[in-house]
Amino acid sequence: MRTYGNCLAGVLAFGCLCAYVTWPGDDQLDTESCTPRGLLANASAALHGADFWRVQIKGLRERLREAEEYDQTSARRNALIAAANRHIQTKPTPSQIVADRLREQADPVELAEVDRMMREYMQKRAEVLARCEQIVFAHVK
Repeated sequence: MRTYGNCLAGVLAFGCLCAYVTWPGDDQLDTESCTPRGLLANASAALHGADFWRVQIKGLRERLREAEEYDQTSARRNALIAAANRHIQTKPTPSQIVADRLREQADPVELAEVDRMMREYMQKRAEVLARCEQIVFAHVK
């Protein structure tokens, strides 16, 4: 009787440990392939089934919202940084003046290129996330 109780307690403890280790988090999805990311995520999807996919929806929607709202977020962040650093004013040296003039010419070009690249990336990411969201919904149903 004592052996049976110890064995049962061991199995129960192991089962609880497995459930805890594989409990689904909202960031266990590889959004490019829309599959569980890694061994534990695969185990979690296998053990928890539709519950795993339901949990993924929250993280997926958050990443999708961030990708879709990138332009507004980026503009707000840049305005906040500029406003917070206006107080840092020192008298520039002649070489700093020349460098600043060159930067003033180069910065808009560089920023426009980086902005274009980020908009393209975020647009593609939003498309991938939206497609992935549909796949996740199919797993939940």
